[in-house]
Amino acid sequence: MGVSVGSNYALASGLVYTISGASDVTGPLLSHAPMVLVKEHTPVEIEVSVSDSKTGVDTVTLFYHEGGLSTFRSRQMEPVGGDIYRGTIPASSVGEWGLVYFVQASDGAGNLSEYPPTAPDSVISLRVWYDDLVSTTALPAGGYRMISLPGSTSGDPDSILVDDLGSYDKKTWRLGRWNASGGDCGEYCYDEYPSIDDFSPGRGFWLISSSATNFDAGGVSIDITRPLAIDLEKGWNQIGTPFAFTTDWPSAEILFDGGIYTVGDEHVVGSDTIFVEDNLISYDGSYHGFEPELEPWEGYWLHNSSTQDVQLRFHPEISTSMLAASPYNADQMTALIGVTVRWDESRQRTSFAGTSRLARDGWDALDHREPPVMGDYVRAVFKRDSWGRHAGTYMCDIRAANADGATWDLKVEASKPTAVSLDADPVIELPDNWTVAVYDVDTGIRLTSSSLPHRFMLEGSKDVVLVAGTDRYIETQESMSGFGLKAQIVSISPNPFSQTARISFFIPRRADVRLGVYSVEGRLVSTLADSEFEAGLHTATWQGDSGTGSHAAPGIYFLRLETSGSILTTKILHLQ
Repeated sequence: MGVSVGSNYALASGLVYTISGASDVTGPLLSHAPMVLVKEHTPVEIEVSVSDSKTGVDTVTLFYHEGGLSTFRSRQMEPVGGDIYRGTIPASSVGEWGLVYFVQASDGAGNLSEYPPTAPDSVISLRVWYDDLVSTTALPAGGYRMISLPGSTSGDPDSILVDDLGSYDKKTWRLGRWNASGGDCGEYCYDEYPSIDDFSPGRGFWLISSSATNFDAGGVSIDITRPLAIDLEKGWNQIGTPFAFTTDWPSAEILFDGGIYTVGDEHVVGSDTIFVEDNLISYDGSYHGFEPELEPWEGYWLHNSSTQDVQLRFHPEISTSMLAASPYNADQMTALIGVTVRWDESRQRTSFAGTSRLARDGWDALDHREPPVMGDYVRAVFKRDSWGRHAGTYMCDIRAANADGATWDLKVEASKPTAVSLDADPVIELPDNWTVAVYDVDTGIRLTSSSLPHRFMLEGSKDVVLVAGTDRYIETQESMSGFGLKAQIVSISPNPFSQTARISFFIPRRADVRLGVYSVEGRLVSTLADSEFEAGLHTATWQGDSGTGSHAAPGIYFLRLETSGSILTTKILHLQ
């Protein structure tokens, strides 16, 4: 349909323009030799040939936009002699993200012509060649980052990284990539440079450098007029957006045997099952699941749970999705609890336990795996070794809905001794009369909402049980579980201390409790607690005073916890 600006004449549904007694029903004759490759930060001159023998050429307009944008900008093209018109795309729009453009011409009767003829539904892609494009992913000194390279890069990993990171040396920098077919190597199936061929579009990698730095790369932008597909092997895959702009994740698709399938849905195709988890996982020192978009230069984990290798197809669509931090819609879930482990002041990692009417107690599509480890890590995960083909380590375990409650076994793990805190918070409102209890199986204590987060020194791994449900359900699980709950002094912080020590103690059931400080000679120095306590975790403080109000001398003392049937003692050191 053609429309002439500032005129009442139009061409649509058989209407005919009539000017000076002559009929004009066709737009200008427009021809163009498309450009293919241009240099970054360089103005691009577009030339077209436009003619109209009946009513003459009125306007010629160049429409363009960069990759990552959806709205066309426009510039009038000027005649430069004969039928030739020229327009310029400014250098500021010519970058690694790529360009698309089309040309539109109108005649004196208001008829329009476009190049390509079906524009704007089809446009011309301009691929941009760039040098020394600097990564936006900062490499911390001695810390791993998961990376990818946007566009088609010009060289192997060594030629790209050596100018920024130095000559390849395992003590200087290392590059690794997951090998899904690496055999029985558990969570350590990595190929390492120089056994890595190249930075192909859409592939992700691990990179660690001995110094904090960025790196750069040269290459050519990806054609943004069409989607791009990459191979996904069975199991874990490291991926990244091939486009140099933030890319929409929900638009990604799965290709297999000529069919197109939705990410996150299970599809039976003949004797095969096609299922790719809808869980895009990033890394910035710890893992973050359920990302709604792919950032250029960032690498991501994605799990292909299909029985065959498939392809993942990216669309060059900018991200418009705004997903909640939770991986699930509230209307899907009857309960959802985030289990968060925190360490190093600002670092944290959350896994999810929940129930849903759409789930079953074994594996289903609502359960999501934990990626393989790399470098130092802390995590709270579900080990599900009895799930057959889906056996493995999970960051989300969603059970069938149950009116009474549900129980989850977790492993809290660290690659090296680390001071951590563990918390469990409902993400959505729990069912009526439900509460949450966390059991530290290794030490035999129970923690409720009032006593969380649970702080401890983690060495290796710790067994934790999460129970959510009615009081009767929790009591039944506790009595049947053999958690071995016992009265104990859980922690003294700090120890040694100079001003105030905070003592945390646990009692498994309501009882009379006496907590005292004793000298090495066995003399009572101070009584910190002497009353009936409810079951659970409690705290008391000692400020180094004696029972008479004077300051106790520096030295070694003993804390003594007395409950019905048990007496526990531990050392505490009081400094000057």
